[in-house]
Amino acid sequence: MQQGDAIFVSFRGQTLKFARTAPRALDAADGPGKVIAPMPGMIVEVLAKPGMELKRGAKLAVLEAMKTQLPLTMPFDGIVESILVEVGLQVDQDATVAIVKPMENA
Repeated sequence: MQQGDAIFVSFRGQTLKFARTAPRALDAADGPGKVIAPMPGMIVEVLAKPGMELKRGAKLAVLEAMKTQLPLTMPFDGIVESILVEVGLQVDQDATVAIVKPMENA
């Protein structure tokens, strides 16, 4: 049974509650941040390079999982410090894909 964001499962006389929590979004105030893989999969495209200045939402890489392609994007306007993956690499859930830092206010 689903109730809001929670799913209740009854099994052998016990009721278990499962809830999906949204990952905490990085904010420019957090300083340098990690872009992580939300699920296991294969990196099928890498679009960013260290030193690139990108806007929030710009694609860094593309992860393919279960025949679905998922863009991994910049969490804020910033600079790519490093890319830790390459095309063809299998990554686990929560694997760090890139290190980014916010742009300094000029």
